[in-house]
Amino acid sequence: MAKPGPKKGEGGRPRMPDPDWDELQRLARVHCTGDDCAYVLGIPYSRLAERVQEKYGITFQDYLKKEKEFGKSSLRKAMMNAVIKGSVPMMIWLSKNWLGMRDNPEEIFEQKPTIIKTKDGVEIKLGWEKF
Repeated sequence: MAKPGPKKGEGGRPRMPDPDWDELQRLARVHCTGDDCAYVLGIPYSRLAERVQEKYGITFQDYLKKEKEFGKSSLRKAMMNAVIKGSVPMMIWLSKNWLGMRDNPEEIFEQKPTIIKTKDGVEIKLGWEKF
């Protein structure tokens, strides 16, 4: 007589252990791709995506997007903290990139020429006036 098979849920491949969730979060916050995260954690991408879906109830791509946004806000906070502490290079960078300032503003010229009248009443137009 044959041996009875395994009961439901007992057979097959053993379940892979959970990924290091804290490490996954750190990787996602520094903008690692899903493939990068899977490689570092030593888990196939598809398996990692399944585990994220099980744990958080969202797709792996949505999870990565959420954590990347958190990473961006952390970077903005660090940048502002550097400015508050007096980092001149960061002040310059932020003023150029956030406020639109620049080192060498373009010279602006008025769009009308200088007009000179001679004794004879002849008008002569000379170049453009600087503003």
